[in-house]
Amino acid sequence: MPVSVAVVWWISLFVALILTLVAWGLLNRVVQMAKKIEDHAKRTLPAAVNIVNHTAFIRLLQTTKSLVGEILSTAKSIDEAAASIERKVGK
Repeated sequence: MPVSVAVVWWISLFVALILTLVAWGLLNRVVQMAKKIEDHAKRTLPAAVNIVNHTAFIRLLQTTKSLVGEILSTAKSIDEAAASIERKVGK
């Protein structure tokens, strides 16, 4: 085998080794970042669930607020009717 072929072969092997090491390093960083993301997700998921559970009551409170207005107007009419009866009875 000619020397020039052997030199090209060794240079190619060296370049392949360097590229493999770089790819391995990058892949290792990707795996580390994925683990960090998973850890953060595990910590934040319970908080997100609690937020959803607590904000579900806001819709119910808005419904209650609209019903309170109706109850108040009904109570006022009952109060007026009771006052009218009281006046008619004379007390």
